[in-house]
Amino acid sequence: MAEVKIVLDMLQGHSLDKREENYPFRAPNIATIMPDQADQYIQTLVESFDAEDHSITFDEVANLLINIQQSFLTVLSGLPGTGKTSSIMRLSAAQHLSSNSGCFLNVPVARGWVSSRDFVGFNNSLKGVFQPAKTGIYQFLRQGQQKDSGSDKFLRMILLDEANLSPIEHYWSEFLAMSDKEGRDRPLDTGISGDERYLPVAKNIRFIATINNDNTTEPLSPRLCDRVPVISMGSPYIESSSEQIASLSLDGAIGYDLLEQWFGISDNSDFSTPSLIETFCEKMQEKEVGLGAEIHI
Repeated sequence: MAEVKIVLDMLQGHSLDKREENYPFRAPNIATIMPDQADQYIQTLVESFDAEDHSITFDEVANLLINIQQSFLTVLSGLPGTGKTSSIMRLSAAQHLSSNSGCFLNVPVARGWVSSRDFVGFNNSLKGVFQPAKTGIYQFLRQGQQKDSGSDKFLRMILLDEANLSPIEHYWSEFLAMSDKEGRDRPLDTGISGDERYLPVAKNIRFIATINNDNTTEPLSPRLCDRVPVISMGSPYIESSSEQIASLSLDGAIGYDLLEQWFGISDNSDFSTPSLIETFCEKMQEKEVGLGAEIHI
């Protein structure tokens, strides 16, 4: 009879493994001295980079913070050795959001990933449980669902290192729709039965992908490029035009809500395209034999 019950449970999708998932979140220390405004926070991060002998300008840090805060996925592109991965690692450390705090996850992408099974995991129907991938993505996202853990109070970043060793549109396909405002609240379907089937992706989760521009990697598709910002790394050094701003010594992390207030999209943001940019786009798309093929932007 016991064997019959096991078979029936499997056919009905009941879990055979009753172990409760437990992925505790380690909250970072909260800053006791807060920056007065956004530019002071940026300058503080710049000086943190300088202390590590990693040169970066005020404008470059501002560009990273704004793109990360306003975009579900931010892509850093460039040749190998241009500081893409190290810049993000140093940025998270300067923000006191390193992996030791549970707010940062470094995922080395491998060649041959073809679906979310390689990236997140899959439903093991024989055991009746979700089998997480080795990336740690599933556990990281589950941490964000724990009530009163404080995981929703801070920015949480997932770094996809060497992201285009495999086609991003394949293994990241379930997250691609979340790059659009209309699909941001769409949960992941794990396929398991019960209350744990749908896994929401918290609003404070951000993905950052580093990609190489060489013959060993996969190109980005127009479908992806239309949805995410791409920052080119390794450009010639340009001195920041900003005036010297007083910094401070951060002793902890800044809350997500304050980062959203400083660098996020406000309710009164103007999304109209300036006329100069519209004229430029129209000029690039003109069919002119002497200028070559038109470029659609």
